[in-house]
Amino acid sequence: MLRDNGLLLIPEWLDEIKNTNIIDDSNIGKFESMLSDYVGVKYCVATCNGTTAILMSLMAMGLTEGDEIIIPSYSYPSVKVCCQQLKLNIKYCDININTLCMDTNKLEGLITSNTKAVAFIDHLGYIGNDLFKVREICDRYNLLLLEDSAQGLSQIYNNKMAGTIGNIGIYSFSGAKLLRSGEGGCLVTNSRYYYDKIKSYINMGIGNYVLSPLSATLLSLQLRDINIILENRNRIQQLYRNNLNIVYHENNNDSVHAVAYITDKADLIYNTFKLKNIETRYKMYPSQNNMSNSDYIFERYIELPQSYDLTKEDIDNICSDIIKLESKKSTDKLSSLMSRFNK
Repeated sequence: MLRDNGLLLIPEWLDEIKNTNIIDDSNIGKFESMLSDYVGVKYCVATCNGTTAILMSLMAMGLTEGDEIIIPSYSYPSVKVCCQQLKLNIKYCDININTLCMDTNKLEGLITSNTKAVAFIDHLGYIGNDLFKVREICDRYNLLLLEDSAQGLSQIYNNKMAGTIGNIGIYSFSGAKLLRSGEGGCLVTNSRYYYDKIKSYINMGIGNYVLSPLSATLLSLQLRDINIILENRNRIQQLYRNNLNIVYHENNNDSVHAVAYITDKADLIYNTFKLKNIETRYKMYPSQNNMSNSDYIFERYIELPQSYDLTKEDIDNICSDIIKLESKKSTDKLSSLMSRFNK
């Protein structure tokens, strides 16, 4: 891997990518084996994207129309969309303001005799006590647990990798994820039963679920050099932290999966940066049933750029613009929230 001023360069990958046989699925098998070894599970199935991995996981779990599933009331929309596609009965659980993930103190009160599964989303790569509490609750009530760890690859807590705590876990390789192939995803499990069912979906050709061999090669090369990628992500996170109180979890201070910022000026920042062609991610799906924590975060959450080629000057300029837009004093509630995020 070549380096230049701390940035990640990929020229030495080009020969391997150019030599990839785009109709040879052995590259997919190689990546699946590398990924399962890295995260410490028995089985991995590569898919065309993370949303497809979620859909196939729910199908493999045997969830069908009318079955009840509990999901977070605020996060990325993929789980919600897949549940709606399968016509599941969705119940929403408010988020914990300190983790931005499902609030375990509110989960148990939502469980009924009709509940079949829980979907926990590792928002910003969170993996900590709350996720293990959800696992304990699911075990107690004999519920299935889907772990959406689209952003969580590489995060470890209690010697367990994010994505390996549920019955099935998923990762995504699109957008600004740790490993990127334009489109792509996978699911991981220790269950041969789920693995065989999911492989049968792919082998039967139900939809275009297969990861391309070219993407598999690109992902294998990145996974081989994941420590360098993590080093670059940490560099970017630290440059932001030098200027802003970005969100990072108490148990995951080294989280590198997104640069998230909470502010009552999120709308102003989003629209200002849009005019400058600076890409941000603003607002997920609206919360349900007037859930206070989800409602509060929905209006104030924004994710900032974190491309590998960002320089210190780029990030300093982004932060400088935000600080100018934040010229008015933050509300007492916001100050209290940020202090809890950054203990």
